[in-house]
Amino acid sequence: MTEPITRCDLSHQHLANSDKKRPKSESVTANIIALTYLPMKTILLHLRQAMIPALSLWILAATANATPVFEPVQGFVLGPKNPAAKLIEGSDGNFYGTTQGGGSNSLGTVFMMTPSGRLTTLVNFDGANGSKPVQSLIQASNGDFFGTTLEGGSSHLGTAFKITPSGTLTTLVNFAGNNGGLPTGSLVQGSDGNLYGTTSGGGTFGYGTVFKMTASGILTTLMSFNNTDGVNPTGSLVSCNLINFALVNKFFR
Repeated sequence: MTEPITRCDLSHQHLANSDKKRPKSESVTANIIALTYLPMKTILLHLRQAMIPALSLWILAATANATPVFEPVQGFVLGPKNPAAKLIEGSDGNFYGTTQGGGSNSLGTVFMMTPSGRLTTLVNFDGANGSKPVQSLIQASNGDFFGTTLEGGSSHLGTAFKITPSGTLTTLVNFAGNNGGLPTGSLVQGSDGNLYGTTSGGGTFGYGTVFKMTASGILTTLMSFNNTDGVNPTGSLVSCNLINFALVNKFFR
């Protein structure tokens, strides 16, 4: 028969000695009864020690059964940072994009990324060749990529550039105000092989332009906004048919 517990001596040694004298089932019963004589703090300690293994198993089981929702492929911690434009998939199956900050000069980059997330910086902008690209690249029919920078260049009003898939950069246009300035939209290629785009400033009246550019960098201003027909285009052109283009962003403040 289990001897009655008449005092609150419930140290680990006492419980261990008591367990030796009882069948296993009686020992467990006695320990539970003994716990009722303990201060609440001690009871919680015993309960916590008993529950931790079970809780750990529950956490492990929950983790094992969890379904991943999102897995970042590439995080910009050091080096390139602040990507603002969407990626494009090149004809080689890799992804190409820009960052408006970071890089060796903290003025933005052009990068290539494999589908598995391995990133290669192709260009570090340095101000003279442009800075702060904020729009997507376009891969032209000849395989080269074309884009713009919002700032930098010889007049600090942005550039239009070409970059080969291997990373050779050529500055095609330095915007200087009279031929436009501060391009914010992506370039598009027309069926004639030329590239078309907008600038949010500059031109004849200072309200922005629509321009055409050859693959070699010869630029023609097609339109200078004059406030009555719109100001400061900030979006990209979109091809409506074989020869005409339309602006998709607002013209008026």
